[in-house]
Amino acid sequence: MSDETKQTPKIIEQLRRERELLDEILNHSADVIFAFDREGNVTVWSAPAERVTGVSKSDAWGRPLANIPPFFALTGGEASYQRILAGDSLRLPERRYFIPAFGVEAVLDVFLTPLRDASGGVEGGLGIIHDITRYKRAEEALTASEARLREANTVLAHEAMHDALTGLPNRRAMERRMEAEWRRTARHDRELSLLMIDIDHFKAYNDHYGHLQGDECLRRVAEALQRNLGRPADTVARYGGEEFLALLPETPLEGARQLAETMHQAVARLSIPHETSPVAPYVTISIGVSASRPRHSSPDTVRKRADQALYQAKEKGRNRVEVAKTK
Repeated sequence: MSDETKQTPKIIEQLRRERELLDEILNHSADVIFAFDREGNVTVWSAPAERVTGVSKSDAWGRPLANIPPFFALTGGEASYQRILAGDSLRLPERRYFIPAFGVEAVLDVFLTPLRDASGGVEGGLGIIHDITRYKRAEEALTASEARLREANTVLAHEAMHDALTGLPNRRAMERRMEAEWRRTARHDRELSLLMIDIDHFKAYNDHYGHLQGDECLRRVAEALQRNLGRPADTVARYGGEEFLALLPETPLEGARQLAETMHQAVARLSIPHETSPVAPYVTISIGVSASRPRHSSPDTVRKRADQALYQAKEKGRNRVEVAKTK
């Protein structure tokens, strides 16, 4: 008996064990694993392939992949198989596939690669399909969570810089805006004006009409001031309880005075009843106006001058516009 003849049973036994190992892998792998010959006929069909397609191993064996239409389309169709037979490996863009057995749509990762014979020629192909649904759902949940977090941060950032009642920028936002505009106008040696605005006898209004009506009054006055700003660069903020501050970049004193008069008249036209006001039977405002060139002053100085002009307006009976004296 030749040595080759003696080795044959061992080789057969080794092949049997390798086949059993391959069957174990195919039956217990979570991935869909399949193989096909050059004619596109199925030669390997794992248990997950049965579950995903509803086609049993015995029915799939030797069957053309093209005769399993949804699965054939899932793996890229004729174009993919021609590339495999040409010797290319490819990973397809993630696919969505409805699995009838489970009644769900899965997100799948599809990888195809050639199988070669001993001489290196392509004798068929191997496909591995990995279910990435769980990862995609986690990724989508993370993306949605990040979007909600960004939205929450945007809301918080807005709330931190805006007055909740009137929607106007708050004192902090105005201080930042004023610093930025001060530097900008200083570079170009332009004039900048401020309007310090106060609702006349607002405490008496609150005491008489109640805080809910007081809040509504503040909102309506804020809207009137905002509506009458001259340009997008102009800003009005709620600076205190019933006090507002308007910033007017590159606006000379006379232009600021004219805008102050416009705002003053706009609030009067609202005709909000104020029975306890000694000034008028409706809500009125007083405004102090100041202007300066940033190179020759400071934010505190021009703000104090606007405040002093507002004080003068109150001293003269309120319901008026007063302009700070230029220095």
